[in-house]
Amino acid sequence: MALSDYGRNTTVSEACFRTITHPLTNLICIIVAVSIAAFASVPTGIPPYMLAPIGFMLVILIDPAGVASRLKARSGRQGATAGRSEPVADGWQASGNGWSLTFQRKRGLTRGAARSNIAAAARERAADSCRR
Repeated sequence: MALSDYGRNTTVSEACFRTITHPLTNLICIIVAVSIAAFASVPTGIPPYMLAPIGFMLVILIDPAGVASRLKARSGRQGATAGRSEPVADGWQASGNGWSLTFQRKRGLTRGAARSNIAAAARERAADSCRR
């Protein structure tokens, strides 16, 4: 199911990110925190019923899924080139979505072609005015 979407969502990294940011991930983090509290109580001598609520509250307050989604949103805004188009020489244009890069010919005329068309139109008008 995680890889059933199209486009960028079919990548392994995007599937991992969706798994990490899923709301049930907090439940897994709570289970891990309580397990760590149980194992940490043995060498420290602190009872697990005191460490487990501390781990539970840390997971609830930190919210690992929220932190991961905010981190990805912030890294996407800072200097990311995903979805931007950059002009390239000779009327070619490069565009990409962050995972692939495509080159395509710009629609319309390049500057040189536009200037030559303007010059040809001016010559044609001059020739028309001379004929009259």
